[in-house]
Amino acid sequence: VGDRVMVSYEPPQASWLRVSPLGFELIGLQPGEQARIVGGPECGDTHVWWELAPDSTSLTGWAAEGDAEGAWLLPIERGP
Repeated sequence: VGDRVMVSYEPPQASWLRVSPLGFELIGLQPGEQARIVGGPECGDTHVWWELAPDSTSLTGWAAEGDAEGAWLLPIERGP
């Protein structure tokens, strides 16, 4: 919690932000979009979920970290 992440460019598709880990979709976060982690992790539906506060909207919601083939949410290194 408090760390920053970015939606991966690979695969080049949106990562869905949801009202809850298994809830309905709110918005698609596009590759390259950044967010702050505000909650989680939660496990459900074979995924690890993080509650995010995206820079691009005032909404908060849950996004899956990735799957067996790779991560969709990538950590952003903190500056000095």
